Amino acid sequence: MTSPAAPTRSPGLRLGTIAGAPVYLGRSWFVLAGILVIGAGITLNRLGAISYLVGAAYAVLLLGSVLVHEIAHALAARSRGMQVKEVTADFLGGHTSFVTSSGSPGTSAIV
Repeated sequence: MTSPAAPTRSPGLRLGTIAGAPVYLGRSWFVLAGILVIGAGITLNRLGAISYLVGAAYAVLLLGSVLVHEIAHALAARSRGMQVKEVTADFLGGHTSFVTSSGSPGTSAIV
């Protein structure tokens, strides 16, 4: 008798799907966002409460740019016949995971 497979843990909040792969916002991203908001609040304290809004806006814009960058990796991989497993934005930036590896150095360079 086989035991049922343990459920896989989600890497975070699912934002949607691109190129057939799920896009996640990692739990650790919220730590980064908090650091940015508090850092802006302390650094720009002469602006009052608006400094925290500046930090939040910066965190969201940074998230958007990281996701665009990682989605570009996913789309380039798909165009070269690679299967994309997931796209994740987290504390360290982001990463795109692939099911298959590239077959040539040229494909790796493009992706």
